[in-house]
Amino acid sequence: EESKKLKSSRTFLYDEKSFYPELRRRVVKVLLSKTGASTVMEATGPTTSMKAACAIVISQFLIVHYMAARTGSKVLSSLAGLLLVGCWGVGHNFMHQSDMQCSYWRCGIDLTPFSSEYQRMTHALSHHIYTNLHTDWECYNSDDLLAFLPGIGKNVNAAVRKSYPFLLSLAGIESIVQKFSMFARLVKEKGFNGLTLGEKALMLPMAQIINYVRFNGVKKGAKLFFIQMGVFMMYFVPAGLSVHHSLREEVDSKGNSVPDSWHAGMPGEQHRFGEHQVVATSDHTVWLNNGSFLGNYLSLVLFAFLNDHTAHHLFPSVDHSKHSLYRDVMLNTFKEYGIPYSSNNFLTLFRGFHRFVQQRTVSELSKDISTIG
Repeated sequence: EESKKLKSSRTFLYDEKSFYPELRRRVVKVLLSKTGASTVMEATGPTTSMKAACAIVISQFLIVHYMAARTGSKVLSSLAGLLLVGCWGVGHNFMHQSDMQCSYWRCGIDLTPFSSEYQRMTHALSHHIYTNLHTDWECYNSDDLLAFLPGIGKNVNAAVRKSYPFLLSLAGIESIVQKFSMFARLVKEKGFNGLTLGEKALMLPMAQIINYVRFNGVKKGAKLFFIQMGVFMMYFVPAGLSVHHSLREEVDSKGNSVPDSWHAGMPGEQHRFGEHQVVATSDHTVWLNNGSFLGNYLSLVLFAFLNDHTAHHLFPSVDHSKHSLYRDVMLNTFKEYGIPYSSNNFLTLFRGFHRFVQQRTVSELSKDISTIG
């Protein structure tokens, strides 16, 4: 009876003596000890080197974006798009932390087609709790195109699957149009001075397109803006989603493709929060996140700091620059409680995402659709 309720409600069980509460106690203890902090907020907050890396990541995008607009260069516009990956990483890191700690850094997300104000809600309240379930908004939102979850009547057209990188570019532009519309509506309702920081930040893509148009005219300026945002979406979305949705090269004993992370509809579901986060998340290039300035900078610029992702899903409010301080404790606790864990390399997961989209059909996970909540 308990198992049936869990399948339909997705309620996680809780036991103070189980894996996650014990890991949490150990992590808090080691962070307080190694940082010498007097409060948990101080112990989990960003390091000085992390703040420096964030400042450089945002600054380099602004410089390259300005140069792209000033020169009309498609190459620089493309580079600006790639540099937005790090900006999203900066915003994502601080979006999970208290506004008492450098709240303005979360606006790094707003330089992209995404919004820190609204992604903070959908991301934290669905994705970080119900990862890879139907109630994971970030999974379900693009599911008709990418087919992550079991369902009925989904679009599995081969032509659509092969063109998904281009469709991601269009999705980015659509998101920006929605941000413009939302900003205009909020200004009309509240007045500009009545907007929150996140609501004011909705206008950041607008400032970028104005900059392009200012130096290049409407037609060329819009084209350069589309290139910038298109390059960002075509790299960031597969790179970001691959830590949850990647297909292994090998197949199981029945010849079926095997996702690297657990998804709804697969056997082996976990009924406790901590265990669920571990099986539904994949890591890569974890060694790069060593707490140093260079490690912070490269993790942001190359991977939006999504490389060390299991630790983040277990403790999202802990700054990414602090993961290395408790990694040994986390891995030892995994072993103690018999929780399997392994890290990958980036290219394996990135290619695996493409295989996921191209090969995996909805029917693989739809054999018992009636039992899915």
